[in-house]
Amino acid sequence: MSKDKSIVVKIDGKRLTSDRKGYSKDIEKISRDEIAAAEDSSEDRIHTYTREYDITSIGNQSAIHKINKFDMFKPIIIAIASALIVGSILGFVMLKVIVNFDNSLNSSPAILVPDKENGTNNNDDTSSQDRTLYTIEPLSAFVIQGGIFSTLENANKISSQFNELGYSPFVWEKDNQFFLLVQVGEKKEDLQEDINFLTENGLDVYGKEWVVDGKEIQLTKQESEWITSFQQTWVASLNEGKWNDEKWNTLFDSLPEKSDRLTSFQSELKDSIQQVNEKESNHILLSIWADYQSIFSN
Repeated sequence: MSKDKSIVVKIDGKRLTSDRKGYSKDIEKISRDEIAAAEDSSEDRIHTYTREYDITSIGNQSAIHKINKFDMFKPIIIAIASALIVGSILGFVMLKVIVNFDNSLNSSPAILVPDKENGTNNNDDTSSQDRTLYTIEPLSAFVIQGGIFSTLENANKISSQFNELGYSPFVWEKDNQFFLLVQVGEKKEDLQEDINFLTENGLDVYGKEWVVDGKEIQLTKQESEWITSFQQTWVASLNEGKWNDEKWNTLFDSLPEKSDRLTSFQSELKDSIQQVNEKESNHILLSIWADYQSIFSN
């Protein structure tokens, strides 16, 4: 290309012709115009600004938010806790009251209300009379024991050995065992002579205290008085060493009528009294003493 040849340039669709000499000047002018236009354009734009946040203040706002939430639920939590505490205290108090009430009922004497039929009371029926808690004293004495057996058959076999020596032993069943009781007396010294005699004849015996324990039971006044009379009559017969028909018949006749507590013993006592002529008084006293326990089992 020659130096003097013209140059054709298109700018914005316009065709411009220039010689080489003026070309560089036109280029510089165009560049200045574009730069100026770019600067004008940039001034018209909306600048984007970056906002900086304080992390510490954000954390404080979160904590404040949490505190506000706690403040909102705090009354509810306090109300629930208070209800639990008050409920526990009231429950404990009520339980204590109920237990004390039950104990007071158990310790109070039971009372049997008389049955009423057609608007009238049957005063002759002791089973329908008011009952009260009475303490029955223990009844004790000393006995000669000839052995303890697991069966009644074995006890009766050994009993025959005492029969040969003139004794009439009694077999007392207690705690699923059979005790062979040979003799009974008020004191151990009263039995020593018999113990020596039996030992000399090759029998293994020894003296011991025998007790029918006392107990608190529901009785009518008539029943309580009769049991006291029975104990006194039994001890008197033991001290006298003989059977007194008059005392025992009087005692039997004074039994309260229709007494549920004494019905079983009444029948057994009657049978024992009828055997007085057949067996020794010692055997009868032991038999009645054993039957006497039935009063406490009813």
